[in-house]
Amino acid sequence: LVRNNWRCSLFTTSAPMPGRPKAGSAASRRGRASTASQAAPLALPKKIEAAAADGKAGVVQTWLAGDGRVDATCVRGGWSGCTLLLIAATNGHKQLVEVLLKRGAK
Repeated sequence: LVRNNWRCSLFTTSAPMPGRPKAGSAASRRGRASTASQAAPLALPKKIEAAAADGKAGVVQTWLAGDGRVDATCVRGGWSGCTLLLIAATNGHKQLVEVLLKRGAK
């Protein structure tokens, strides 16, 4: 298996989204940005990120059957907004892509 050297190109982490304070900024600490407790449900654990990259559908399915979310994202290669679907598709894991699509991944 050859791993692709890829980047998720949905959003960069170098600039804040328009109208939102940069994470860790004073405005963020004053409650004008999402807090860690609010963001946590959408954060993709490193273990699951790695499982998706390796095509381990069983590991990903077990996580999703518990409290995992198909729309969870991570920062990968300096790019934020990477989803399980993007990671699996980029690495050519057709079975995992099909599982994620059936669960509503977009």
